[in-house]
Amino acid sequence: MKNKALLLTAAAVLASATFGSHRADAARSCSKLNVPVCALKKDGSKQTFTNAGCAAIEGAKVLHKDSCSWFACVPYAKPVCGLDPTTRKPTKYASACSAEYYNAVVLSDRACPKK
Repeated sequence: MKNKALLLTAAAVLASATFGSHRADAARSCSKLNVPVCALKKDGSKQTFTNAGCAAIEGAKVLHKDSCSWFACVPYAKPVCGLDPTTRKPTKYASACSAEYYNAVVLSDRACPKK
């Protein structure tokens, strides 16, 4: 029984040390790299972070590189079909980045079929 308790304690210490080192690595990458990303925060809002490491520290999901502004999407022009959040109808967007900007769900990596 003592061996089992000792193994569990050792595993807990190792796990916390590993988690701590990942957090420290993320903090270092956050402070050093300037590679902006647009990320979705836990509250559903979008924010431009200095880099993916900074977004990870906040628990945010990276949507795309560059800022969250619409202008950041211009270089990624490749039409996609997305579900417009207001009308709930398939709509053509200039890119997946643009669809994300407008809170649309990407349905296809091609333009919507013509009816």
